[in-house]
Amino acid sequence: MSNVWRRVCRSIRSSKFQVVSIIIICFVILLYTTNDSPTETSEDLRIKINKRQQQNQQLFTRSKTTKNNITSNAKSINPYPFRVVIAPKPCTNEDVVFIVHSAVQYFDRRMLMRYTWLNKNNLQKTLALKVKIVFVTGMTNNTNVLTKLSYEQEFYQDILQSDFTDAYLNNTYKAISFLRWVSSKQGCPNASLIVKVDDDALMHSVQLPRFNETVHQILNKHRENVYMGKLISTHVNRDNSSKWFVSYELWPYKRYPIWFQGLAYMMTPKLAAKLPSLALNTAYMFTDDVYVGVLVSKIKDVDLIIDNSIVLSQGWCSVLPRAQY
Repeated sequence: MSNVWRRVCRSIRSSKFQVVSIIIICFVILLYTTNDSPTETSEDLRIKINKRQQQNQQLFTRSKTTKNNITSNAKSINPYPFRVVIAPKPCTNEDVVFIVHSAVQYFDRRMLMRYTWLNKNNLQKTLALKVKIVFVTGMTNNTNVLTKLSYEQEFYQDILQSDFTDAYLNNTYKAISFLRWVSSKQGCPNASLIVKVDDDALMHSVQLPRFNETVHQILNKHRENVYMGKLISTHVNRDNSSKWFVSYELWPYKRYPIWFQGLAYMMTPKLAAKLPSLALNTAYMFTDDVYVGVLVSKIKDVDLIIDNSIVLSQGWCSVLPRAQY
């Protein structure tokens, strides 16, 4: 009986030794591969995130020192002291540039657009043209949002961010920022068409062929200055309880020049290149679509194409509910 127990004990010891040996070998292999692998540890990632948050906080602090007062801009010329913080890669040989005004915190809207109607690959197949997508944002004091935005930019490389505060009253700064970028050497000066949309615009797939016709209609004109969109009333809103109230001091005339609704409009890059310099001497207006129309009205020989049925009809654009953060 004792011999039996000895053999059992010897077997157990042998099994334990094998198990322990396997554990040690696995640990050594894991240690070796971890040291050799470029994968970040959780501590490295935490340090990296903290560093980015500190950098983003510094960016926001600097942006506040250069923030314009909108009221004073409305009474004088319109300086633009803001600088680009994040920029997409310049165009190479893209034909059409889609510019999307996007609130900095609306990650879900940008993702929705990238994977639905504004998907680059699908658009290129539909239009038979090369396209570039650019989301335009401003600055926020929320360092978590800025950190997420920096990672979003690393992955998609399609964000243009300037250091003005991202707010509704600063929407015109978004327009000026994309106009300056797209016409610069770092942007898309050789593109053939700019399509500007908001981040709550969603094109229905059944309308893509009609949209394709519209794009090629503009391109086939071979004109330098083309501005196309859905015409909104040119009457000036004098109701001081309205969101779009405009004072006589800001705009003393009864009507605006022709302007197209900001949900979506199109223009040629050569026309866009002429607008930033005009903006410096045009009083600031927070309604960016009206403001762009005012700038365009100062240029001679512009093809104004009014198309209410395609460019901005609710047949191909619908509005998403406002996200809450």
